[in-house]
Amino acid sequence: MNVMPDFFSRMQANLTGMVAVFFLITLPVAVVTFTQPVEYEAKTGILIRQGQRGKADLKAELALLHGNVLAEQILKAVGPERLFPEAAGAEDRLRQFQRRLRAQAVRNSRIVEITFRHSDPELAAEAANAAVRLLGPELDKLDDPQAALLEEELLLRRKQLQQAQNVLSMFRQNSRLHLPDRQRRHLAIERGRMEAVLAEEARKEQELAGELAELRRQFAAVPVKVEESRSAFLEMKLYLHELRRKYDATQPLAVEAAKQLERMRQQLQGGADLDALADWIARTNAAHSAQKGAEEAARFQLDKLAEQQRQQAEQAKIFSSLEAEVEKNRELYAQQLNKVETGRKAGVKGGLVTVIEQALPPERPARPKKLRNMLAAVLFGLMGSLLWGGLRRRQAG
Repeated sequence: MNVMPDFFSRMQANLTGMVAVFFLITLPVAVVTFTQPVEYEAKTGILIRQGQRGKADLKAELALLHGNVLAEQILKAVGPERLFPEAAGAEDRLRQFQRRLRAQAVRNSRIVEITFRHSDPELAAEAANAAVRLLGPELDKLDDPQAALLEEELLLRRKQLQQAQNVLSMFRQNSRLHLPDRQRRHLAIERGRMEAVLAEEARKEQELAGELAELRRQFAAVPVKVEESRSAFLEMKLYLHELRRKYDATQPLAVEAAKQLERMRQQLQGGADLDALADWIARTNAAHSAQKGAEEAARFQLDKLAEQQRQQAEQAKIFSSLEAEVEKNRELYAQQLNKVETGRKAGVKGGLVTVIEQALPPERPARPKKLRNMLAAVLFGLMGSLLWGGLRRRQAG
């Protein structure tokens, strides 16, 4: 009759310890439960048709769902930075994704359930649906090796097209062929103008050369006393004229040349006509030299324009060949894409993957399960406290 009151009285004596044990068990569970990040689980179901491989099991399909190839495609489709912004790198994102994606086959059927957990319900559903969407083409490759070869060739064609476009873009930028037609017209007009300038300068040079020849002939016809000094007198006249053009008349070289010229003049005794003709020849010779310089400058400019035109023509030729290469690669890529799209449409008609249940953003989080965790914590806390109380009662008895 006194057993139960005695039991409760003994338990009451250990109440403080039992309460302590209870909270030691329940409090850590509560802390972990309420501090654990919230995760939502999106779920989708698909039916996988048995393809040409004739495999009854779904081992290959499940291996594909858990493999790196499909995971990388899903990450790229959804956005790795959106799914895992705090991940250390690509490998870390891949590991986190594979931990959160789960695919399992329903027993005795070809139905596969795919779930994905994420803190954002929208992203969880988007990733699960992306897995279903991208699984179809991968299964087509698995079922039909020829489709995989077509896909690889398509990637190669796309890469070749991008390379050709990059080369064309770099060439256009480096050669500054943004307006090739306008530049060609400008160079052609400038070259025509410079050809006219060169023709005019050459005509003037010929006139001065003829005039200079006539003056020399007249100079040679003037009678002088010492014939041998005639050419020396003319050369000294030209030399003095050049010195006076460059320097002051008081410059020592000019003064000395003037003295020598005067001695030659007295020696020749050709009169005022010889001296006047020599002065005229000196002025005409200077004008002829200047005109030859102008003609050479015009010829240099014309040659420069001609070289620019030649380079422009070469660049235009290279540009045209690069454009043709881009167009050729674009056509090859379009042809290959058409082949791949035809194969994809045939695969869709065959229906290797049929969506049974579309993944929708979950309304409630899947983790943590607060009510379950807390009930379990209370239960284990009570059990632990009663067990501790019983042990203490035995020790006291």
